[in-house]
Amino acid sequence: MKDLGPLIPVKKSRRLGGTFRFGKSVLLASSHSSDALGLKQLAADLAALGVSARVKIGKSRPPDADVYVRRTKRIKDPQAYEMTVKAGGIEVRAFWAPGAYYGIQTLRDLLAVHGRTLPATRIEDWPDFRRRGVYHDCSRGKVPTLKTLFGLIERLAHWKINELQLYIENTFRYRSHPAIGVGYSPFTAADITRIQEHCKKHHVRLVGSLASFGHMEKILCLPEYAPLCEQPADLRTDHTGDLCPTDPGSIKLLRDLYEEFLPLLEARDFNACCDETRQIGKGRSRRRAERIGVGRVYLEFVLKIHKLCRKLGKRLNIWGDIILAHPELIPEIPKDIVMLNWAYHARNERLLRTGE
Repeated sequence: MKDLGPLIPVKKSRRLGGTFRFGKSVLLASSHSSDALGLKQLAADLAALGVSARVKIGKSRPPDADVYVRRTKRIKDPQAYEMTVKAGGIEVRAFWAPGAYYGIQTLRDLLAVHGRTLPATRIEDWPDFRRRGVYHDCSRGKVPTLKTLFGLIERLAHWKINELQLYIENTFRYRSHPAIGVGYSPFTAADITRIQEHCKKHHVRLVGSLASFGHMEKILCLPEYAPLCEQPADLRTDHTGDLCPTDPGSIKLLRDLYEEFLPLLEARDFNACCDETRQIGKGRSRRRAERIGVGRVYLEFVLKIHKLCRKLGKRLNIWGDIILAHPELIPEIPKDIVMLNWAYHARNERLLRTGE
């Protein structure tokens, strides 16, 4: 792919003889309405190069189509595609809408690199990973506007990212707990719905992520929630916001929050975080931890969250740092919990232990 130089690499490419040049006026066509959005993006890119592009969706292939997107059962992966660029035109082939969309994005990359004259080539491309996600912190800094998020979604989708998680500590407005998020410009239920709809248009899955054990200091510093702290929460100090896992009120609070937030999201997966719970066993749960161990106190509460998520039809995802600190408990984790690994640099010890 070195000679083609697209911004996002592809799996296979083979140069053919000659080139294709976009004229002053071109036709972009498909027989599927789901391809219209990607073709309109391509039309906008062409307009910036002085090319007037018309998008047509119809049952049959127009004989004068410069770019044509079609479906084929020969390609089995719904996210895969093939593209052929020849002197007579460009064809993108895919089994399903996501693959067609990704093929159009690669064509946009070629246009960005080469301009109106593209080298003739044949491309085959498919993903290595089903989930290709970006985790966006919407709690420790400015809460992004919908306009900002829509632009981010479009950029990520262009890069063939197909999952977006918005990390929320207290930046969602709960009807059942109105004090949470006051003064933080929280998202509303309507906001989440609009974000999800924009994600779906661009083949991105919106996955919810709520701090559910640690990192809850912005909630626990409020007087009505302070009794649920493992130790007193302090906004001036990190890692002081652990829910007390032995307090029945902790899982009751999560039940209230989940029942309001989780039904907004269509994705089966839900990230409850549960990372960096550094206070567990040092405060109100000390006696329980002395009897059964800190790791098992942690696991007991995670299993309560797991039960709650299953009741709401979600597959629990959590960060794996605490369980990796207690590897003897790994066999006791339900098989349907997805353990996520995190680090801030590539050679972090935890990342090297992902296979555990």
